[in-house]
Amino acid sequence: MLNFGPTFRALTSGSPITTALNEARQMARRHLDAGGVVTPVDGRKGSPGFVVPVDVDEGALMAAIDAKLRVGARTPLERDSGRLGVLQRTRDGRVVVPRTVLAQLGTGDAVHGEQLVERLIGEMRSRRVLMASLARQR
Repeated sequence: MLNFGPTFRALTSGSPITTALNEARQMARRHLDAGGVVTPVDGRKGSPGFVVPVDVDEGALMAAIDAKLRVGARTPLERDSGRLGVLQRTRDGRVVVPRTVLAQLGTGDAVHGEQLVERLIGEMRSRRVLMASLARQR
């Protein structure tokens, strides 16, 4: 009997298609690790939300988003109802700001809400760098 198993494995492991797929997965993973918008798999238009970068403190972001929602709310009922579901965790453990919250932040426009969340994250990162540099100076 001839043993073709190792030969076929060697041919498929380095094939151009496999290499291209692995590279595409790595590129997508880098984009998601940096934070950004996720496109749904099932073909729906729009995204389910904004993926929060790993280095961002979830509690601080949730407090900042909650404060922005409270400022924009017109009635006390709207202020209290915005607290639930500000951040959601996906099956793979990532934290996402849901599209409905983004639309509330952007006064009906989720794209403006995404820009606001990006700005909040930028401010949080700047504050963290400032605090670290002040701690080193002491």
